[in-house]
Amino acid sequence: MSISERICDAVCGTFAIAVWLIAYAVICPADAAASELSGSEVVALIMVAYAIVGAIAALIAIAAAVAAILRRSRRENGAR
Repeated sequence: MSISERICDAVCGTFAIAVWLIAYAVICPADAAASELSGSEVVALIMVAYAIVGAIAALIAIAAAVAAILRRSRRENGAR
């Protein structure tokens, strides 16, 4: 699997998690009402969820890039 495929998988996976979190917060307003959250607090929670998922996606992409660089350097060192 190439680095671009890994990054794409990581981004798509985290995007799916973000969509699920947002759908949960939007589709289940009864939960928000039951916990006595105001509309602005729900929006704030959605934004926090986006930030967390974005940070996870960035970390996964960075880890995939570092792994590819290390693999390439090992391959080049082995060829010498």
